[in-house]
Amino acid sequence: MLTKLDYQAGLLGSTEYGEDFADWLKEHVVSYLNVDVAVSGSAWNIKGSPSLAHLLKETAQIVPHPVTAGKTLWDARSDKGPFQNYSEDASFDSEYITLYDAKLASRDASDTGVEALGSGSDYTVFLQRLGVSHLFVSFMD
Repeated sequence: MLTKLDYQAGLLGSTEYGEDFADWLKEHVVSYLNVDVAVSGSAWNIKGSPSLAHLLKETAQIVPHPVTAGKTLWDARSDKGPFQNYSEDASFDSEYITLYDAKLASRDASDTGVEALGSGSDYTVFLQRLGVSHLFVSFMD
C-alpha cells in the first residue's frame, strides 16, 4: 500500500516522494488515488487517466448511491446540493455559476463522463513524470 510519508505545503512533499522512490513506484504502483479534499458537498466528481475512464464509469454504475436508494454512485454526479435552483437565486456569483456550468458541460461532452486531469496537484509527479495512472474522486458542489 502506497502512503505519502511526508506532506508539505504545495507539491513539494509528493514531488520529492515521487522523485526519491521513482524506481520502486514505477515497478510496484498500479494507480495513484487522490482523495485529499474528498468531502465538501453532495455531487460526486471524478477525474482520471484515460486508461481508467471506462473502468471507473462501469464501476460507479454498479456501486449504490451513498444516500438515495435505487440510484448509483454514477448518478451522484448530478447531485446539485446548494446549486439545485441556482439560476433563480440572485445570491450566487454569476461568474462562478458560469464556470460551474462550463465544468458540467465539459464533463458531459466526454465519451466516458470522466474528466481528464490537468496539472498542479500532488498527482502531477506520478502521472506526468512517472507515468502512473491516476484517479481523483471527491464529493463537492
